[in-house]
Amino acid sequence: MKNLKTSLLFLCITLLSISCSNDNVEEVTTPQSNQNLMTLNKKITFQTYSQNPTYNTKRITYYSNNVVIGDTIFNNLNQWTSRYIKITNGNIETTQQLDTSGQIITQQEITFDNQGRIISRRTNFPQNVITVSFEYNTDNTITVKATNTMDATVSIVATFYKNSDGLIYKKISPNGIGVPGTTEETLQFDGLKPTSFTIASQSSVINFDYYSNPMPLNLLKTTNQLNNSVLSALTLTVLATNGNFYYKRNNFSNSSGTTTYQTDFNINNYIEYYKSTSLSNTNNNSSIIESFYYYN
Repeated sequence: MKNLKTSLLFLCITLLSISCSNDNVEEVTTPQSNQNLMTLNKKITFQTYSQNPTYNTKRITYYSNNVVIGDTIFNNLNQWTSRYIKITNGNIETTQQLDTSGQIITQQEITFDNQGRIISRRTNFPQNVITVSFEYNTDNTITVKATNTMDATVSIVATFYKNSDGLIYKKISPNGIGVPGTTEETLQFDGLKPTSFTIASQSSVINFDYYSNPMPLNLLKTTNQLNNSVLSALTLTVLATNGNFYYKRNNFSNSSGTTTYQTDFNINNYIEYYKSTSLSNTNNNSSIIESFYYYN
């Protein structure tokens, strides 16, 4: 149960981090255009376990202008157990997880500059004394630093590189403690669409697949918003999975089990239904995630 709650928390914080918006006016990084625009108001997600129904949850996520503003998690008895809210104060966005008594369980604070670029991130303060900062250099690189606010020590987390389109495409980060050298990760593009991901020290290539449906105009993220999502998550692949093209997760099977995916679109190219089904070969347990999308 503890692992389940941790996974849900990570999912929400990640989702809210990469969905941050700003008032910066900027051209989106894809030429797609659509009419019949719709606005997402709510998404309801059910997660069920055939062998452990007491772990079943329901999550209702609320949106404003297609951006997450908060959500509520319910247990298998349909009793709400925690709630997430987003508070915006100038260039600072704070996401809090509250329990049923209104007490703060977790929180994350993200600060943007006047161009709408992320410049710092703090999580679970004041308990967590680490502040992550982002410095924008004149050579189209971004240096990520971690500062311990207790002793003012600073360490380099990574350096990100932008391409000629202004999108982050490369990350170089120090190896772990006691391991000399660095790790270089790179995205490859077809125009503005990320197509694959490579790590210099490895021979494998991760290819990205997408649905053919064009993403509606009012869902497209600006260059700054796309880069913000990468920097906040410190992961290049976010540009593919949460970018300006509908990422397609492919079915797969291994010795542990099988996972299948389904995504349905409406006539205006908005997602209206998503489902993933995982079946374990060990105990025949099925884990199903279903999301229903509601627009106006």
